[in-house]
Amino acid sequence: MTAEATGWSEGTRVPSLVFGPVRSAVIATLAAVLVFGVVLEALVVTSFIGQKLWRSAALFRELVFTTPLVLWVLVVGTVVALALRVITAWLQVDQHGVGIRGLFRRDVHIPWERIARVVAVRDVARGKAEAIDPGGETYDGLYVVRSDGGRSVAVTGRVFGGRAQRAMLARAHEAGVPVEEIDEITPRELRARVPRAVHPVELHPGLLLLLIALVYIGHTVLTLVIWGL
Repeated sequence: MTAEATGWSEGTRVPSLVFGPVRSAVIATLAAVLVFGVVLEALVVTSFIGQKLWRSAALFRELVFTTPLVLWVLVVGTVVALALRVITAWLQVDQHGVGIRGLFRRDVHIPWERIARVVAVRDVARGKAEAIDPGGETYDGLYVVRSDGGRSVAVTGRVFGGRAQRAMLARAHEAGVPVEEIDEITPRELRARVPRAVHPVELHPGLLLLLIALVYIGHTVLTLVIWGL
């Protein structure tokens, strides 16, 4: 389900469309919060609750003893912030331009006259990951290329869905903005074609997974050494 609202652009009777994340994106995000904030930290949570460490006099008084709890709070805080960044995102499309706003993100609004073109990619090839909608109407991503080289906007199908993307493409055509369609492209090729379209992390996903694994393993080992079971 896409959260959508219709308003009116200032000084005109052309409706302004607002889209939120689709239901699947919200569910996946909440599942990620559960996995990364609770399941992968199960040993830390079990040790803290099982030993009733909140009653310990050393908690918040001894730095070493408190470290596992502080790290867990930092992990949960980071996971929740990233989740809110997705869940609270909303896309606004009208005759004046396109923009994305939400918590924990910098608001961006780009007038159509400052957009050189929109690159519509069916599938950003990410190894074994399947295409979002093979042969369908949903794009992996719509990427805005600004004529002034400023901060761009990426409208991903996994977050906003095909309906929001079709609305954006329709307004782009109405504004006379060229739309370049690409069936398949690698993240590295996309980054070369559309500056700032791909986060550096997407170019090295293996390193990100390794870093995440090291963080959780290190936190678990540290918890066992300091708190035990």
